Amino acid sequence: MAALSHWQTNRNISEEELSPQIPSNLLWAPWGVNRPAIRGRTAPSARNVQEINLYVFLAERVYLFDGTSHGLKPVLASDHRAKTGTPS
Repeated sequence: MAALSHWQTNRNISEEELSPQIPSNLLWAPWGVNRPAIRGRTAPSARNVQEINLYVFLAERVYLFDGTSHGLKPVLASDHRAKTGTPS
């Protein structure tokens, strides 16, 4: 409760480009595999269907998050961020 009471949003967004490892680390928390023997995810899904795919749109390409390998797999080359509904 103490941590939540001090939580605030920061709107100071840097222009610095992210390496693919940074979003990969951030995505592990909600959707990574933390029990490899049973491919158990950090967040449960109904009947362990694991029906969610997480994509990362960076300037150089689009990646698919792979929770098992804890990495980003290239999907599309070039900048597709404008297609996400939010201007880059």
